Amino acid sequence: MRKGILLLVFIILVVKLSAVGLTLNTSATQNAANGLIFLAQSPSGTSLNPAYQYQGVESGVTYLFNFHDLPYYTLHLSSIRNAWGFYLGGCHLAHPLYKETNINLSLNYRRNFFAVGTSLRFMHNRVSDYHNAHAFIADAGFIVYYDNIITGFSIKNLTQTRFQGYKLPVVLIWEMSYSLSDNSSLSLGLEKERNYDFSFKIGTYYRLHSYIALLSSYQYEPDRIGAGVKLLPSPLRISYSILTHRYLSPTHYFSLTYGFRN
Repeated sequence: MRKGILLLVFIILVVKLSAVGLTLNTSATQNAANGLIFLAQSPSGTSLNPAYQYQGVESGVTYLFNFHDLPYYTLHLSSIRNAWGFYLGGCHLAHPLYKETNINLSLNYRRNFFAVGTSLRFMHNRVSDYHNAHAFIADAGFIVYYDNIITGFSIKNLTQTRFQGYKLPVVLIWEMSYSLSDNSSLSLGLEKERNYDFSFKIGTYYRLHSYIALLSSYQYEPDRIGAGVKLLPSPLRISYSILTHRYLSPTHYFSLTYGFRN
C-alpha cells in the first residue's frame, strides 16, 4: 500500500516536473557518477554536454527508484568522422498512465585542445486522459583539453522553450576532471538551475584491473551517493550502478556499451 502511494505521488510529480525539466540519468555510468561524464568514457556523455565525443553504441535499462511500474530504456549511437562527431540518443519512460520519450540529435567538432557542440532535443509527453504534447529544445556546450585536465561547460535549454504553458528551466552544467594516473581520475562538478541552489558533485574512477573499473560519487544539494562497477572486456563495456535518493528507494542501472575504433 505504501509503495503504491509513493508511486502515485511520484507520477504526479513527474507530470508536474515534466514542465520544469525533470532530469534523469541516461546510462549506468551517469547513474554511478551523479552525472559527471568525464570520469569514464561512454556515448551517453553527449546527452549532458553536446561537445562530448566517444564513438560507440550504448543501451541501458532501469526501474526508476526501484518502482517496477516505471521502466526506463535508453539508447545512444555516436560516430566520429575526422574531427566531426555525430550523436543520436533516445530514452523512453513507460508507465500505463504516463509516458515520455526524448530524442536527442547532436553535432560537435573537436580541434586539438578544444571541442564545441550543439544539440536539438525532441520531447514527447503523454499523460492518460490528460494531455499529449511535445516540444523542441536546444542545448550547447564546449570542452577544453589541457594535459591531464578536462573541463567543460554546457547549457541545457538554450532556447528557453516553454512546454504546456510552463517555461522549461535553463540548466548550467560545469565539470572539471583530472587524471591522477593512467588508471584513476577525479572529477568535480557544479549544476545550477534558476531558483535553486548550486548542486555540487565529486566523483572518482579507479581501474582495478584491465577488465574491472570502479566509480563512486557524491552530490550535495540534494544529497545523493552513487557507485558502480564496469566490466571491460574490450570492445564491450558492461556497467552496473546504484544511486541513492533522500526519500525514495535507490535506482539500480544496467548498461551495455560497444566501442568503435576511430
